Amino acid sequence: MGCLCQKSKKEDSYGASKPIENVEYSWDKRRSMNVDDFIIQNLENDEKWKIGGTINGEQVVIQNCKNSSIYILDHVNTITIDDCVSCKIIIGPVKGSAFLRDCEDCVCLIACGQFRIRDCRNMVIFLSCATQPIIESSSSIRFGCYQLFYPSIKDHFKDAHLSIFNNTWSRIHDFTPVEGELNWGILPENTTPQNYFSCHDLSRVGLSLSVMDSIVPYTTAVKMCERVEHCFIVFFFCEGQEEDAARVLIDKIYLERVDCRLVWSRQVELSSHESCNIFQDESYARLTKHGPVIGLLFSGPCITYSCNQVIGESLQHVTVYVSDSPREQVNKFLSITDMRIAF
Repeated sequence: MGCLCQKSKKEDSYGASKPIENVEYSWDKRRSMNVDDFIIQNLENDEKWKIGGTINGEQVVIQNCKNSSIYILDHVNTITIDDCVSCKIIIGPVKGSAFLRDCEDCVCLIACGQFRIRDCRNMVIFLSCATQPIIESSSSIRFGCYQLFYPSIKDHFKDAHLSIFNNTWSRIHDFTPVEGELNWGILPENTTPQNYFSCHDLSRVGLSLSVMDSIVPYTTAVKMCERVEHCFIVFFFCEGQEEDAARVLIDKIYLERVDCRLVWSRQVELSSHESCNIFQDESYARLTKHGPVIGLLFSGPCITYSCNQVIGESLQHVTVYVSDSPREQVNKFLSITDMRIAF
């Protein structure tokens, strides 16, 4: 039989190994944290702020609050919100799951990797979620697209490993549907977070709820329709410039074409095989080796012309693909990206 370890000659000679010097481990540092700093509870007619650096990727619990406003402007590992009534809650990027339970009459603005709500009623959720949102045993839950900016939010999204372009906020799955009823719905497009939060008070700390300022692009819940023109666009990796270029196109279309919409956006890495399958061209497959691509689907009259015009005038420094037959390519792109970004 063999031996997994062998005493050193020095240990044999003296009968004991040399004492290990004091070493500080990561878990020692965690023990020094005050757990209460990450629990917000029992607020009533009150206001609570947590700014950048106060959470720093830890788990957060909000519970038993009533008629209060809570703002967490930092990146978070996971968050649980329990037994809250008539509260307004704004949360920075959550790397993992956001879980709401036994809440009612609240307005929440959350960006997260996973979203689940259970045993809640009459809630308004402005959401950015990388995976399909889940509701369970809940009623009168209304969803809208996440719209938020504060000075360090871009860094917080990176710290939380979330892409601003991967948002499936409107693809709700109800685990407990009721026949003849709909437990959830989509807010009208003209309903924004500004209808629920005091923008004057928030602007003092550099926080904005404007669509144009939001770090996450505003997308609609509209599905592809034969009667409406669609334009599928892909930005290829260009040392980070592709993200700024995509935002330029999104913002210009939003400002100049009020009759057009961004249906969805995705950011994902593609293999050479997947790229060839989507674009039917090996030259694009070579480009995908450099890094993730950003896919955008726009809809509206003459949208392809408008997108090409913006690209030609302002975005010649990046490589962009504009599809002339979007439906088949969109289906292929989504089937790949939805599996890729799912946890």
